[in-house]
Amino acid sequence: MPWSYLSDGTKRLFYIITECVSVKNGIVLMEEPKLRVHPHQLFSLMNFIKEQAREKQIIVTTHSPIVLDILSPDELNKITIVSLAGNKSVFNKLSSEQMDTAKQYMEEKADLSYYWLHSDLEK
Repeated sequence: MPWSYLSDGTKRLFYIITECVSVKNGIVLMEEPKLRVHPHQLFSLMNFIKEQAREKQIIVTTHSPIVLDILSPDELNKITIVSLAGNKSVFNKLSSEQMDTAKQYMEEKADLSYYWLHSDLEK
């Protein structure tokens, strides 16, 4: 099938997978992996990225809470929240208290994405 016949989402999957596989000793920077990716493919893509992150550092930026659902309760320390304060970017990790509350929610109620949308984690 010619490349031009593929959807934007399929092309994006090829680019992301190729980038992850081709980097051996380095950092992969990935912005908004969810964009133009079919919802059913997103879960597989995020699992692939998580698997690749065992061998190399992968930094993912997103505005989509659904991307966070790939994390287990024990991986919440991987989240960094970036916000704008004046003309500067501010980077914050979740506090121990925030992680404990999110873990409890994930274990007892629902996915991290739902908690993220209905909590004050970004404040």
